Amino acid sequence: MRRAFLAVLLGTVGAFALIFVVGAVLSPDQTAPKTEQALQRSQANDGAATPPEVTLPPAWHTPVKNHFPVIPPGPNKKFMEEAQEYLTACLTSGDELQDCYDDQARFEQEYVNAYAGDFLAQSNIATDMSQHISDGIRQNFIQACAWRLVIMASGSEYLRDTDANTTIMICRETGKVSDAGIIARAHAIKKTIASHHAKLVPVPEIDFDPRRDKDEENAGGD
Repeated sequence: MRRAFLAVLLGTVGAFALIFVVGAVLSPDQTAPKTEQALQRSQANDGAATPPEVTLPPAWHTPVKNHFPVIPPGPNKKFMEEAQEYLTACLTSGDELQDCYDDQARFEQEYVNAYAGDFLAQSNIATDMSQHISDGIRQNFIQACAWRLVIMASGSEYLRDTDANTTIMICRETGKVSDAGIIARAHAIKKTIASHHAKLVPVPEIDFDPRRDKDEENAGGD
């Protein structure tokens, strides 16, 4: 039954095809939105105006408590709490520390959106947990593989030929592509998505606003 479920879960790619596909992991290039310049003017002692001093304040500021982003109340709280289980303490300082907190907040927000069925959010959190791209996010290939299996079974219009390669590259790191635990986790994720309990939330770091944008692929109003 487990193997049969895996074959269905992988859809058109097929379980056995994925096992033997070799390819490179391709992850979306995420770019933080541009901020507006804040201009500060000061007066010299003789009363003459000095050239404006340019500063670049962050477009958002992640509130932090006990070294992790504060989880706002609401229907998505339980999903953000689950996401926080995959975070680890930020070990940087200064501006890099704030960047780490912002990235953790982005992960929590996209984790919610992944459960809400957003394709790019699912892809991003799988990449986060497989590539260990941030000091603040734990590497977890089992979770990453489960999310990749869900992506392959989604039937999304955004699926690309490279997604099969990405999935096998991530899942082979577990050494257990057909492991019952991974399959069970993928099944649980699909069940949560189907429940429609998770609702899309804004993701400031990628300029995604669900009131304006169709999905994360169209973030920024494009």
